[in-house]
Amino acid sequence: MSEQEESKALTKLKECDWLGTYEAQYVYAITRFLKWSQKKDYDELVKLPPIEISELIQKYVKDLIQVNSDSYIKNNLDALHLFYSQNGIEFNYDQLMQLLPYDNRILGIPYTDSEIKTMYGIINKPKNKIKSVHRNRALFLFVASSGCPFSDIEHLQIQDLIPVQDTYAVEINIHIPSIKGNFRSSEIPKYTTFVTPQARKMLDKYLKTREDLNDYSSVFDQSLNTIHVFYNRLTRKAAINRTNFGGTHRMSIVQGFRKRFYNLVEDNFDKESIQLMKSKIFFEKQKKLSEFELQKLYKKYQKIVPNLTI
Repeated sequence: MSEQEESKALTKLKECDWLGTYEAQYVYAITRFLKWSQKKDYDELVKLPPIEISELIQKYVKDLIQVNSDSYIKNNLDALHLFYSQNGIEFNYDQLMQLLPYDNRILGIPYTDSEIKTMYGIINKPKNKIKSVHRNRALFLFVASSGCPFSDIEHLQIQDLIPVQDTYAVEINIHIPSIKGNFRSSEIPKYTTFVTPQARKMLDKYLKTREDLNDYSSVFDQSLNTIHVFYNRLTRKAAINRTNFGGTHRMSIVQGFRKRFYNLVEDNFDKESIQLMKSKIFFEKQKKLSEFELQKLYKKYQKIVPNLTI
């Protein structure tokens, strides 16, 4: 029998009802953690005192930060969080996320206004069911006007949309997988942004086609992979050249949207407002924005609404 088959701790992880296609990814992440920790086996990892477990994971995260992206580290933390939860051990996930540095550089080049309009024009030629058409339009306008990466949109919930005048403020939270298979939001948002009134109008139209919505319902009900596939096809149909001579990418699918958004923010916002919108992960400096702060920030956002409206 292999070490994995003999491990009671790993068996408990695999008993998680919703693990499914994530199993190989999570087991791989835990195996890497095991090798790094130099512990004997998976069972030894869960027999350590809780304080020692927390300190060990903290050191592991600090090592990962040196050479890995935030999303990669978060995926490893998700795996470890579930592994220990399935074995009856909890650690402070939010506190560990504080360790991640926030790099606000957005590489590559932005989509042009012409490219944005071309892509949206393709979406406006409906070939699918009206629900899919409304969702695709709403998703496109949301991405184009909020600066959010696809990974933050995947688990966006209805409760994260806050009505502000004629639009929505959007609280992007860290959604932490629970042992029940759903996600809970971190107490403090990663960052706050907005969508244009045009985007809110289309989003509301799409949400009316959905049934049995509640505060915890997914806004777009789409997986990260599905979103990527949709936009990959869209950029091809729009004949957008995303490659340099030699075949390297000059623009990633999502970064083209984000670079365009943040260029507008940096050209039109003061430093304080930029900090309110862009401060991620620094939980000791971060807080949920008050209604007054949201209104104040939205006045700044209104300066770029004409540029973001298609």
